Amino acid sequence: MKKLTFALLIAVLALTAATIGDVQAAGPAGPTGNGQAQAATTPTGGNSGVPQTLTVTLTQQNGSGENGTATITAAGDNAVRVMVQLSNGPTTPQPAHIHKGTCANLDPVPAYPLSNVVNGMSDTTVSAAMADLAKGGYAINVHKSAQEIATYVSCGDIMATNTNPGTPGQPGSPPGGVPLPTQSITVQMNAQNGSGENGTATITVAGQDQVTVVLNLTNGPSTPQPAHIHKGTCANLNPVPAYPLTNVVNGQSQTTVNAGLGDLMTQGYAINVHKSAAEVSTYVSCGDITAMTMPGGTTGGSTGGQTGGGTPGMPTTGNGDQTNLLLALTLLALLTMGAGLTLVRRRA
Repeated sequence: MKKLTFALLIAVLALTAATIGDVQAAGPAGPTGNGQAQAATTPTGGNSGVPQTLTVTLTQQNGSGENGTATITAAGDNAVRVMVQLSNGPTTPQPAHIHKGTCANLDPVPAYPLSNVVNGMSDTTVSAAMADLAKGGYAINVHKSAQEIATYVSCGDIMATNTNPGTPGQPGSPPGGVPLPTQSITVQMNAQNGSGENGTATITVAGQDQVTVVLNLTNGPSTPQPAHIHKGTCANLNPVPAYPLTNVVNGQSQTTVNAGLGDLMTQGYAINVHKSAAEVSTYVSCGDITAMTMPGGTTGGSTGGQTGGGTPGMPTTGNGDQTNLLLALTLLALLTMGAGLTLVRRRA
C-alpha cells in the first residue's frame, strides 16, 4: 500500500510540473505581431488604408461670409460623392470645382467640375478615385457666379491623408505615429443659459500637431463672443483655457490651433463660447470633444485600454485559469498523500 500511495503522489506531482512547464512556455494570451490590435480600414474596392470619407473645411473668400464644409465619400472604385454645405449661400447658382494645387496657389484649370452651389448646397458624383484625392494636392473652390467667375467666395484644401496604416508620422497623430482613424471630427455645440446658440464645431487636421476649428452657431449675435478649448467636459470644465479660439461673430469663427487632433480626441477637452468679453462668466454654448478609440485600442488617453498589465489593446486572458488549475492539482496531491498515510497507519 505504501508503494501505491507514493506512486499516486509521484504521478500527481509529475502532472503538476508538466502543467507549469506548459504555462511558462505559452505565456499570456494576446495578439501576434507587434502586440497592438490594429484598426482595420476597409474602403470601397478593397484598397486597404484608403479613407471612406474626407471632410474639407471651406473658408470664405473676398468677404463673402460663405464658410462651411465639403464632405467627400467613396462611391465606388473610381467615384466619389462631394457634398458642399456653406453658410450665407445665395440663390444665384455658384460654379464650383476641384482644382489641382491649394487655395493659396490654385491651378485655374478645373480638374473635376461640381454641381453649382445654390443656397449653400451642392451634391455631385465625381469620376475620381478616393485614393488619388486622399494624397492631397487638390482644393475645392466656389466662384461668386457664372458672370463673376474670377471672384472666389469659398475655398478649402484637401489635406493629404496617410493611406498606409503602417506608416508613422501622420499629421495630427497621437504620440508614437499611430495613424488617425479620421482627418476631421464634428463636435455638437449645445446652447447654455437659454442662449439658443446651438450648432457645430468642425475640427480638421491642418498639419503636424495643428488643426483648424470652425464654429457654426445659430442665433449668434454681432457682438464678439470669446471662445476657447478647455480641458475637462461641459459639466466639469477647467476654467483656464487650453487653446484660445477666434471670437465668434454672427455665429461664425475659424481658428488654426497648434494642437494635434489625436490629443484633442483622446485627452478630454471641450469647446466653450462665452456671452461677451464683458460677461465672460456666462456660457452660451458648449460641446464635449468625445473620446474616440484609436488604432491599437487607445481611448480617452490610455495606452491600449489594458487592465492589469496585459497586452496593449487586448484583455488579459488565461492567467487566472492557469493559476487556479495549479492550485487545484497541488491540493489534490496533498489530499492523496494524506489519504495514503491514513490508510497506512490503519493497516499498521
